[in-house]
Order: sequence, then C-alpha cells, then structure tokens
Amino acid sequence: MGRVYQATCHDCGHQFRLEEGGGRHFEQLRCHLCGAVKTTGYSEIGEPFSRYSQGLKACVGIDSDEEAERIAGQLTAEYRRAVESMFDKCSCGGAFRLGAPARCPKCRSTELERGEVKLLYD
Repeated sequence: MGRVYQATCHDCGHQFRLEEGGGRHFEQLRCHLCGAVKTTGYSEIGEPFSRYSQGLKACVGIDSDEEAERIAGQLTAEYRRAVESMFDKCSCGGAFRLGAPARCPKCRSTELERGEVKLLYD
C-alpha cells in the first residue's frame, strides 16, 4: 500500500508532496540520483511478475527456512533486474530502481521528514 505525505527536507527546508510505495496493481521505481518517480503495472511487467509471485508461493512449502529465504532472495533479485530493465535512464542520467530512496526535488537530499499521511492508496 502506498502513502502520500507532506514532507520537509532536513537539508534545505523545502516542503513537498511525497508519494511512497507501489500499490496493489503496480510497482513504483525511483531514480537513484534525483528521486524522479516512474510506475508500471503488474500487467505491464507480465511474465517476470508471474514467475516471481508463483515462486514466492512455492517457497511457503519448503521445510527449511534457510532454503526458502535463499530461493526467495534469488527470485527477488531476478524480479528487480527484470523490472528495472524496463526503463531507460532518467533525464538526469540516473537509473530507475525499486527501493531507491525518496529525495528532495530541490536539493536531492535523502534526509526527509515525513509528516502526516495525507492519502493511502493501493
């Protein structure tokens, strides 16, 4: 589930609207350098999403927790690579990544204060 905050940058004091998290039907990626956001639906991701979700379901039936974690880690890494490869470079030269930190749009700092949640979305 995603959230929308009113955020404040600790470094420059800029206040802005910050969206974090994908939803029930999409992934959210951020540029690792500037924080620009791109989204893509699971239907657009297609086969990599199907393979990932089916693989995670199969991990539930594995007796060894260590083996299940190892397989889930591999599946997650493969899924991340597949989704991230769907996007060209950002206009700033950075790459869109799942899990890249939010950044201030003014100074690009990651030192942000998240205020009250203004909206929840899925």
